[in-house]
Amino acid sequence: MLGHQTTTNNGAPRAYLNWLVFDRNYVFITGGFKQIATAAKEAGTDVVHEKLQMPAPITITQPGYVYIYLSNENSTPVEVFFDEFKVTHTKSPVIQSDDYYPFGLTFNSYKRENSVENKIKFQGQEHIDDLNLGWVSFKWRNHQPDIGRFFNVDPLSEKYVYNSTYAFSENHVTTHIELEGLEKVFFQDGLENSKGFKRAYQVERQTSTGKSFTKALEDKKTHNVFYFSMKYPADGATIEVKNKADYLNKLKNDGKLNSLGEKSLDKALEEGKPIILIGTHQSNIKNEDDKSTKTAAAIINHEEGSHANDILNGNKNDTRSDHLNYYGSNCDCPGNVSPDDLTVQTDPKYKNSQAKKGLDEIDKIIKAESKKSD
Repeated sequence: MLGHQTTTNNGAPRAYLNWLVFDRNYVFITGGFKQIATAAKEAGTDVVHEKLQMPAPITITQPGYVYIYLSNENSTPVEVFFDEFKVTHTKSPVIQSDDYYPFGLTFNSYKRENSVENKIKFQGQEHIDDLNLGWVSFKWRNHQPDIGRFFNVDPLSEKYVYNSTYAFSENHVTTHIELEGLEKVFFQDGLENSKGFKRAYQVERQTSTGKSFTKALEDKKTHNVFYFSMKYPADGATIEVKNKADYLNKLKNDGKLNSLGEKSLDKALEEGKPIILIGTHQSNIKNEDDKSTKTAAAIINHEEGSHANDILNGNKNDTRSDHLNYYGSNCDCPGNVSPDDLTVQTDPKYKNSQAKKGLDEIDKIIKAESKKSD
């Protein structure tokens, strides 16, 4: 304890409200005291009690201990009475926070006492800490952030022969995120935490259109792809950006990019390739239930199969021509309008279209996933 406090020259007893703050190892951080005044001194009659309080609230920035106590430190006996001693503990609105090194190892972690721990952490994946494992559990593999590697073989390793079968995000940890332990992709900031988007994307990657688009990207090596969430009133969009100047011009004039900022594509453009932006309306990726997943996966399938492939192939078709290629020559596609999913799957005129094939594959993949989880 501090003890034997200094006193102000006000004639009041040396009686104090004291506080001491220590860290979790009992190392002293800060402290203070407040001496009583003569305002409440009684001389045979009652007087108004003095309210003794700290000059300002104590802000606690790390785990530890606070000692708050009252003391009477007069060298000769002097009666001092305290009552209604009260300590108010205002908890932080922050329940849990974690900072991360590039490969996902945590530091500066904080969890409010008596709270339920949130295990969904790095890149929106579950952190497994049983037996002090410290794993990050992706859908297909487990990741060790302390060494920056998976310890399961990449199930798509045959498609990426240039890459280690245990590499995390192909070691591009500041420009890409890992999608369920399978491959890398450019994301709009924050989209990596959208479980709705990630599930829809993962489903769509397994379709014929998703596979062919991925292969075309790898074979041609002419473009990179950037996925983003739109506020613009459209289900999806595909836009080619040739360079930073082209992007800034389109950012200014194309409302479909209103959720992006001037620097959103800086990392994606560093490699010098044109970018194909593929957008999905934010309302379609809010949830990861089967219905929402089908809707979002179908939109991605449409954008890749109808428009992005057209860009990769160097074609300059208009939107209607793209739609006729994707939905079939019998498509009722006036202007930029596409038929709804139910119509595509039930109307005989779409029977042999790429669009119907994609929707049927999406249904099959989602059904298999749901059955597996049961």
